Amino acid sequence: MYFYDIIFFRYFVPLKKVIPLVIRYTTWLIMNNKRILITRLSALGDVIHTIPLVCALKRQFPGVFIGWVVEDKACAVLVNNPVVDKLYILPKKKWKKNKSNFLGNMREFFSIIAEIRRDNYDIAIDVQGLLKSACVNFLSGAKRRMSHKHTREFAFLLANELIDSGAEFSCSEHIIERNLKFASYLGCNDLSVHYSLPDSTEEDRMYVSSLMKSLDKNKKTIVFSPATTWINKHWLPEYWGSLLDEFSKRCNVIFTGMKADEELIAQIISFSANKECLSLAGKTDIISLLEVFRRADIVVSVDSGSAHLACSVEKPRVICIIGPTSEKRNGPFGKGNFSFVADISCRPCFKKKCSGNNIECMRLIQPASVIEHINKLLTNT
Repeated sequence: MYFYDIIFFRYFVPLKKVIPLVIRYTTWLIMNNKRILITRLSALGDVIHTIPLVCALKRQFPGVFIGWVVEDKACAVLVNNPVVDKLYILPKKKWKKNKSNFLGNMREFFSIIAEIRRDNYDIAIDVQGLLKSACVNFLSGAKRRMSHKHTREFAFLLANELIDSGAEFSCSEHIIERNLKFASYLGCNDLSVHYSLPDSTEEDRMYVSSLMKSLDKNKKTIVFSPATTWINKHWLPEYWGSLLDEFSKRCNVIFTGMKADEELIAQIISFSANKECLSLAGKTDIISLLEVFRRADIVVSVDSGSAHLACSVEKPRVICIIGPTSEKRNGPFGKGNFSFVADISCRPCFKKKCSGNNIECMRLIQPASVIEHINKLLTNT
């Protein structure tokens, strides 16, 4: 029996430890040469929430080829992004403008699909989970078409591999963590959250420097991003005015937004006695806005693409004022970032229009608590 004991403990027991390593290495060899297509068409914040998935895949499998299908509105953070090997941009804005040219639009769409098919993807991942993204994945020609198990618009029907990543609007985890389940399913061990962003050019840096030349370099810089496309995500203008009153003398205060947000920002400023601030509304694109955030100490925002763009920079502390959505699912991801929410039974509703039209979930978040939190951050930074 002694001889067999030696054989068992010397060879069989170590073999139990070796087998998982062999399986892991075999998976690595197979995946490292794969071509993976990511479909996440919009919006800006959701595209940013998908970048950590691609970073995890590239980290685990450095030789993997990543393609990404995206709409033009959210493509800026993916153009010249080091983790994206090929980008397919659907010109949705142009198609909407030329609605009358339906056949021409369809020809252009299918020419992009033909290019995707020529690139021979092994795996296509529908991160978005809508019918439009599912159609792109289905038409891609990839043999393995992955989707979340729980999607909207029956998008899961066009996939042949479903990932059980929880309900679409589950508030048990952040959307970034939900997306990373695709990476785990494909064999990634390191699911830590990292972002890859395009670098600012020297021209971008000089442009932002010219925009911010009037600021006092001896003061901390706070960015206010009050606008988004969901009106019921907006905090009250008079509340923003209270923040401006409190910090405009002690800090550099910058407003960011699109050209269409100038009226809202003007309304906010009208509620403040101290009107010292810099409005960059309509003066930045996504890449120059990234550069603005890189120079900020604190960013205060509603739940918007700007908030998540600021989080991806990983430098400023991001404070998010959240109403109809969930802070656990949509809040500013990252250490030191914080969400303000109201304790009210109807939230999160995830509705673009408030059924009561009073947006009580935003009204109940008082400026005093936000001011107190910002003051703590200013003391500790």
